[in-house]
Amino acid sequence: MPSTDLSRGFLVAALGLLGRVDEARAVRDELAAINPGYSFAAHLARLPFPDPAPAERLKQGYAAAGIPD
Repeated sequence: MPSTDLSRGFLVAALGLLGRVDEARAVRDELAAINPGYSFAAHLARLPFPDPAPAERLKQGYAAAGIPD
């Protein structure tokens, strides 16, 4: 679902982890246009991760892209 905020949030994290910072920021801009009040961290907090490691890795992707959330 490329037009959903969560899928774009995952894409931002993945691109950040791959070092594709400019692409990550462009997708984050698209995400902000879709949902200006969106918070990836808040969305992750609502997901049922039985192990917190994957959620932490996604947060690291945002940080690698230089995008605070």
